[in-house]
Amino acid sequence: MAAGQNQLIAVKTLRSSDIQGHINHEELEYYRGEVYILELLRNNPMIPCIRDYWHDALGYHIAMELVPGGDLKNILRKKKFFTEVQTKFIVAQLVIFMQILREHNIIYR
Repeated sequence: MAAGQNQLIAVKTLRSSDIQGHINHEELEYYRGEVYILELLRNNPMIPCIRDYWHDALGYHIAMELVPGGDLKNILRKKKFFTEVQTKFIVAQLVIFMQILREHNIIYR
């Protein structure tokens, strides 16, 4: 994006109030892992580009490129099912994504 242009971003937040004022080690490790993977794959067109991450009194935050439409789980929840053509496209994208993770020795479970 050219300098000076506005760009929409998404901010994902793990709120301190959701973890009742204390740090849940498991959730914090998930957050750190997500930041690590987004940083590692920063220049990959298949992955939303991370812009920044920080911690403050409200919680832990990740600012990243906005991907309109939401994630696959929420889209499926709204649609209830996909057509065969849509399913083939989604599966092909997932295979490519898994190959990218494998190339970087990232295990997704």
